[in-house]
Amino acid sequence: MHILIAEDNQDHLELIVDMLRSSFGTQCKIHHYGSLQEAVAYLDRQRVDIFLCDLKLPDSPIHNTVERIKALEDAPPIIVLTSLHDDELAQQLVKEGIQDFLPKDELTPSQLVRACHYAIERKKLTHSLLEQNED
Repeated sequence: MHILIAEDNQDHLELIVDMLRSSFGTQCKIHHYGSLQEAVAYLDRQRVDIFLCDLKLPDSPIHNTVERIKALEDAPPIIVLTSLHDDELAQQLVKEGIQDFLPKDELTPSQLVRACHYAIERKKLTHSLLEQNED
């Protein structure tokens, strides 16, 4: 699995990477950037299976973060990892196209892995349904 992470907090990043490595092992390829601009530039060059993104990045306000990712052609499934506990914001962002909204302080390795797998499958299903509608 190829995972991109946009996270500016080094402590949070280490916890997330440890969870991913303990669950996916050596089959997991992880790239990390501390800003949205760097992560988006990477997505322009490289396809990933999943994008784990903090909402509060130094170069992007919360709503702009998701909008910029969604605007990418062939955007990967997006899981927002955040310190915020805001159910209304979570519902709004899911309606806007993210796959999941997970509070970092409640995150477990099994929850993160399950969310990644489910997000990828939902994205595939959505893509398939869109193709069928076009036909």
